[in-house]
Formats: sequence, C-alpha cells, structure tokens
Amino acid sequence: MALKGFIFDFNGTLLWDTVLHNRAWDIFLEKHGFMLSDEEKSHVIHGKMNKDILEAIFEKPLPMEEIALLADEKEAIYRDICSDSGIGLAAGAECLLNSLKNKGVRCAIATASPEVNVSYYIEKFNLYRWFQPSAIVFDNGTFRSKPSPDLFLEAARRLKLTPIDCAIAEDSRAGIEAARAAGAGKIFHVDSLTLDNPIVAVDSISSFKQVDLGLF
Repeated sequence: MALKGFIFDFNGTLLWDTVLHNRAWDIFLEKHGFMLSDEEKSHVIHGKMNKDILEAIFEKPLPMEEIALLADEKEAIYRDICSDSGIGLAAGAECLLNSLKNKGVRCAIATASPEVNVSYYIEKFNLYRWFQPSAIVFDNGTFRSKPSPDLFLEAARRLKLTPIDCAIAEDSRAGIEAARAAGAGKIFHVDSLTLDNPIVAVDSISSFKQVDLGLF
C-alpha cells in the first residue's frame, strides 16, 4: 500500500546544520561556564527541545522565564552563524519535495526548533512552496521532546493521516526512536555526518535523491 504522507525533521535532516548548532552551543556554553564534547551534545542536545536541553546542562529545573531568555540567547547566536554560512537545504531535498508535491503526497515538518527559528527558516528557504502553514509543527511548549512521539503524531494528525501511512525522515537517535514510537510506515535515517551514526534497522540515506518515490 502506497504511503500518503512524508514528515520531515528539519535540523540535521532537511537542513544539514548540526555543525552550526554545535558551534552556537559552544559559544553559549562557554559564556555560561560549561563545555560539552560533540559526543555529549549528540546525547544531551540533538533532537531535544530547549527546555530539556537547558535543564540538563544546568542540572536543575529552571523557571520558564529563564528558559525563554537563555533559549533566545542561544538561538540568536545560531541564526547569526546560519546567515553567515550561506547554507542551503540538504542534497536532493528540493527535488524530492517538488516530486512529492507533484504526486499529491502530503508533507509536514516536525521539529524541536522554537517558533522564532521556524519563522526564520520559512522565510530563508521559502518553505511554503511545499508545506502548508498548519503542517509545520514546532516547539510551542506543549509537546514532549523526542524520543516522545508527540511531534510526529501531531504532524500526522494535521495531515489527516495515521503515522502508518507516513514516511518519517530523521537524523538523530532521539528522532528515530520517536518515529518508531509514533508507528511510522517508513523511517529514513538521514546521514548528515552527525555523531549519531550509524543507526541500524532503518534505511540510511546520504542524499534525498536516494528516496524511492515508488513508495508513494
């Protein structure tokens, strides 16, 4: 039975920006007297929401007001780095998205990024070419972090599909676990050169050109 939807994580998946996020976290962490290795970042940070990341780093619960200020500080650093980098969408992403649109496949984004970053991505990459505004799910403070399946379940709901009818593309271990927990019909591990590789028992791709459109 053909898949009817495709749900994409964004950071490290549609946008191969893991190195940029790591650089932004390094600047932020140094300012606040912390340091994490790239391996530690892969477990503490990648795929997670800022609330959970910051409380793990500071090793204590934080008031929402403080979380918001700290998160805004880090994300502003990241957006400056991203803008200066000239980064584009991942290899094969635009071609795949155009093909899915032509086939009538419903597409969504399910990202742990906050709204301010999502708004930046929408404008920078003209995401409304492929995604309806309602089909972009982000960290609004009501969802649990991956590996909880909340973001993917909400994305499927907004597409008016069940997860078994959808493919999910992810780069992080937490994201793969979330996709499995959601009950995705197909999972693609996007090998964007993070330390989360390799991830077994899912299809690993290094370009979106490798996605088999015959699945849809």
